[in-house]
Amino acid sequence: MPIFELSMDPIEYIRLITQFSPIMFSFIAIIDSAYNTSLKGILYVFGVLLTFSIGKLLSGSFPYRVPGIEDGMNEKDFASSKLESDKYAFKNPKFHPSCNLLSKPDHAGWGTFYSSPDMYALFYSFTLIYIISSMMGNSDLNIFVLTILIFFFILSSYFRTQVFYCVQFRDILIGLVIGSFLGFLWYIFVSITETSLKVYDLTYFNTNKENPDKCAMKNKQFRCRKIKTSAENDEKISQLKMEANQAAMAAMSALNSINTKDNFDMIWQLYVNILKKQISNPTESNSSTMNIFILGKDEKNITEIANDNVIGYNIHSYKEIIYGISDVETRFNENIDSSNVYLYNIGSNEKYKYYNNDGTITTSKTNPKLSNVLATNYILFKTFINEYSQNENAPNVIITINNKINSGNYLFPIKILKDNLSDMKDYSKITQHLLSI
Repeated sequence: MPIFELSMDPIEYIRLITQFSPIMFSFIAIIDSAYNTSLKGILYVFGVLLTFSIGKLLSGSFPYRVPGIEDGMNEKDFASSKLESDKYAFKNPKFHPSCNLLSKPDHAGWGTFYSSPDMYALFYSFTLIYIISSMMGNSDLNIFVLTILIFFFILSSYFRTQVFYCVQFRDILIGLVIGSFLGFLWYIFVSITETSLKVYDLTYFNTNKENPDKCAMKNKQFRCRKIKTSAENDEKISQLKMEANQAAMAAMSALNSINTKDNFDMIWQLYVNILKKQISNPTESNSSTMNIFILGKDEKNITEIANDNVIGYNIHSYKEIIYGISDVETRFNENIDSSNVYLYNIGSNEKYKYYNNDGTITTSKTNPKLSNVLATNYILFKTFINEYSQNENAPNVIITINNKINSGNYLFPIKILKDNLSDMKDYSKITQHLLSI
């Protein structure tokens, strides 16, 4: 007979995996954090350890003992009774040594003497509530993950009450309540930390679009009109064309709705793509259009004049590339302070390209005023919409936007896009049109 024989009973492996599942899940979380250079797994495991510490402290306050020991017995009586008689010895020979895998293996400790709260129920309820709260907080439901966790929780509860005889159902219930409460509190703490530090990668399933490192579209340029340039500039323009098309393709691949505050980032991206595409072929305007942004606006700034605070949605990620300012309190008659604006270095080295006060296009090394940038944005957007509306395949929303911008009631095209563009199909059609011209 061989000394060692591999078991072929699948139940044995299921029992083994169930026993070590809390350690396994915690290990996976740490490996995931290391692989993705994120703190979310480490924070989760820290929360688990904190929960177990609280469970250990609370275990002695409950009168419940593991099966085979009378409820209410203290550790001293139990230890001395073992030496004198077997009156208080384990009455249930099926009590399994694996009942205490997650705690100190002392003879009268949590899991071998104190049974409440059940440590496995504590672990799974903490994990489930923490994960569910993260899903709800970040609007990303993952049924597969929930199914796996609930499956192991049910399996663990069955083995610990019916197979290993570690605890009773009351202990499972107590662990469920305490673990759920601590899991929710831990999520609130991590979520507040995440928001206050502006580190959008501490909770699971975080898809927050306010993270500028993840979502900002920078240094992208659309196709420019062919002009007489050097071979070096020709190469730069070709590179800008490719980057612009890649940016538009990425925007087309988005499947979520665009009519919510959290997803307003997509509106900004479309707006800047239109401006970049149109600046390659600008048309002459007239002084009357410029007067909209000049007369009586000297002391105004963006935040004062924007309707419904729409300009405030994600403006901090786009204020430089679209408006050329680092501070939204910049006045209309003040010069912009950022060369990161899309109008910089268009067609010539280290120059700005924008509409002058007389309605003509100019290029200058001098920073333009904010009013000139706003007017340029307005004219480029209006020209794009007017031309697109004449296309027989233009969606109805383009006709609506064209009528509204021609009404003269809007200073900020981003406001028109936000109010009217909510259908993903329309968004895709506009993006496809950008790729085609």
